Amino acid sequence: MGRIRHLIVIALLVCGSAVSFAAPGIPAAQAAQADWELDLGPEATFFPSLVVSLATLHLDAAADPRELGDPNGLLGVAVTAPRDGAKVDVEIATASLISPSRITVTLPQKGKRYFIYPFLKYNADRMVYIRQPFAETVTATLVLDGIPQGEKSGRITVRSINDCVYGYEEDGRWNDTSWLFAAYVNENHPVVENILKEALATDVVDSFAGYQGDTEDVQNEIEAIWTALARRKIRYSSINNSSAEAASIWSQHVRLLGEALSARQANCVEGACLLASIFTKIGLDAYLVMVPGHMFVGVDLDEEGNEWLFLETTLLGDSDSSFEDAASEGGEQYEKYEDQLGDDPRIRWRDKRPRKKGGASGRDDLGIIDIRVARELGILPIREPEADNARFWRVK
Repeated sequence: MGRIRHLIVIALLVCGSAVSFAAPGIPAAQAAQADWELDLGPEATFFPSLVVSLATLHLDAAADPRELGDPNGLLGVAVTAPRDGAKVDVEIATASLISPSRITVTLPQKGKRYFIYPFLKYNADRMVYIRQPFAETVTATLVLDGIPQGEKSGRITVRSINDCVYGYEEDGRWNDTSWLFAAYVNENHPVVENILKEALATDVVDSFAGYQGDTEDVQNEIEAIWTALARRKIRYSSINNSSAEAASIWSQHVRLLGEALSARQANCVEGACLLASIFTKIGLDAYLVMVPGHMFVGVDLDEEGNEWLFLETTLLGDSDSSFEDAASEGGEQYEKYEDQLGDDPRIRWRDKRPRKKGGASGRDDLGIIDIRVARELGILPIREPEADNARFWRVK
């Protein structure tokens, strides 16, 4: 079943008594026959970044009556109802990422296939530390009308927290999950305050007032931030390969904000996320602009969004390029795809809002990810455990 659950694999553990009793009034033979299987997801691949983001996501989609349990669920089982009103208990757990998680549901209609997603107890603290892929066994059990249906297990490939899945193919359909890039924008990271102090030290501006000033004031604030980052000598890096490959899943390696600053390297996505983080911190409306094979950053120059500015982030560490060069090239990039993106750069987001099945179909690698709207939808920044380490703050 095509859903944003493209990540996983699961197995179900039985919830309930070890004693086999059919529900009252249900023939034991009928109750004992369960047609069920694990819902593994495309290529049994598990993305911690997606799990962390889905925990607070408000879905923009109508509920599917065949899906029971967690509306944001990624791991589940598929069960065919043997009768109207059949009762099913499911339990799922893994060795290190998911504590035993149980759910009890009722299957309304005989003969219909239902997909059950327990509210899984993820070890979120561990997931944000994952930097290398590994295999994890998921075990599940199921009880139908009081009768245990056995245990099923499977393996998932757990990917790095740095792997951002931006789309996958299933049943011949492209499912867009590019909204997940917004989770790599982290306006709450402590280093942002340090960069703002460095921006004030450039003497381009003496304070950050956001949209309280006019468009020229806002552009000066943006230039001050750009100048401060340029002084950190952040260089463009073309590294974007994810930690593992999957034929039907498209993902990219994205450093967390502190990692990019510590390494003083950033690919186009990381540079766009870094700038968007700082712009968002000072109250500006920023967005990530996706075009084929590339990403750059955009920002509104006024509160109404009547004027905007685009920046080519790969020029950030180029000593031969100025802020004006970055703005000029960013504008040219947008104009090149303006017909596809639309006259208002924020409109495109409405077609890419998170949905349970991932968003719009039809892979075109084009889109606008509005950070403010992403936050309203519950897509929060990925927490960076190393954020307390002062080495991220200093200019080296």
